[in-house]
Amino acid sequence: MPKALVTGSAGFIGFHLCQRLLADGYEVIGLDAMTDYYDVTLKQRRQAMLLQAPGFRAVTDRIERDGVLQELIAAERPDVIVHLAAQAGVRYSIDNPQSYVEANLIGTFNVATQSALGMSQAEPLNDDGERGVIVNTASIAAYEGQMGQLAYASSKAG
Repeated sequence: MPKALVTGSAGFIGFHLCQRLLADGYEVIGLDAMTDYYDVTLKQRRQAMLLQAPGFRAVTDRIERDGVLQELIAAERPDVIVHLAAQAGVRYSIDNPQSYVEANLIGTFNVATQSALGMSQAEPLNDDGERGVIVNTASIAAYEGQMGQLAYASSKAG
């Protein structure tokens, strides 16, 4: 059974992706910090629904915390890692810029570096020696940041 690690698994997109992966036969490890940027009970309800599936396991932690991803990837050896965790919301970045640096820059750096490390230690997928791929996307705010929203736009561009 293939295994996926999904960061931001209790968010709207993460929740629906986890449901799809489970339906497609994946074992899914959902990593979410369950922050209170928006209603935590909504995230808790989504996570509770996912936990009803026998192939889902929830981990509550922060991607920016040292060692979290290293330990999780080493222990679980996922076939797929989908990184959706982020500090969202442009207005919030004005009052809490550090939150964006930690989650969106440091957290994403941790996901990318630990994913690359995991791939480098994996068996090749084909005769060319390929071991995986990392695909990064970002919102347009990274390139079209608005006045007064430096922390949000910078964290997306990072």
